[in-house]
Amino acid sequence: MIFYEIKYKYLERLFFMNQTNLGITSLKISAMGLGIMRINAKTPQQATEALEAAFDNGINFIDSADIYGQGESEKIFGQVLKLSKIKRDDLFIQSKVGIIVDPDKSEGSRVFGGRYEFTKDHILEAIENEATHHWVNPFNLKTDKPLALAPKTPNSTSIMVNFLKKHIQNQKNILAINAAIPHMFGLKEIKENYPKHYKDVGIAEQESIAFAAGAVKEGITPIWFENSTLLQRAYDQLSHDVATNDLPVVMVVIGGGVTNTSKTHVGAFDNMMIANWPN
Repeated sequence: MIFYEIKYKYLERLFFMNQTNLGITSLKISAMGLGIMRINAKTPQQATEALEAAFDNGINFIDSADIYGQGESEKIFGQVLKLSKIKRDDLFIQSKVGIIVDPDKSEGSRVFGGRYEFTKDHILEAIENEATHHWVNPFNLKTDKPLALAPKTPNSTSIMVNFLKKHIQNQKNILAINAAIPHMFGLKEIKENYPKHYKDVGIAEQESIAFAAGAVKEGITPIWFENSTLLQRAYDQLSHDVATNDLPVVMVVIGGGVTNTSKTHVGAFDNMMIANWPN
């Protein structure tokens, strides 16, 4: 009995309480991680209790993958993060791609056939799918399908995309720029078919405007796509880099107006901001 107590104390000190640096950064992560492969077999409440027990014992590193539980584990873990008292910023979540299951050779949890796929196309598809829910219309939680199909009639975004395609095909030096919201503008077609004319800087509105200003200096016509409510994030760059220097950056802004669906996405201030800029 004493031996087992000593062994547990050793393991506790070695794994649970021990932390290591994340790569070359100064960030500290636990030497032992919590894998979420099987949490799809648990209720969100049970999975939350498991996460909080691990966190209380010093484990802040979470291992995930898009294939775990055929995708259900990530969905359950998303609910866990909402239920848990743990702050999201206190966790380090690793998500992997490249693990696959051949449905024709597998049955339930019994998996046969090839297990890994590291081709460029698969990895790019997996990364793309990770972002598919960054911005979406209301959808069915069970089927992951939209509750209402998008209208097929022309709208402002489809007209703009067709405009871009026309001028790109005419060899015009045009660059479509956005900050991680291509789906809001239907830019997927530009991204896939004209990659040299497309740039997504990620969730960094300031960078997108600085990038557009630099593009003008290189003789490129930048078309900048943004949501009205996020315009304020790039206020300094729009004022100092673009307006003050009188640079021709084309701005396509949607979402202007007042809405009762989201207090963080009220686009009521863009006109006031733009009115104060020169040129």
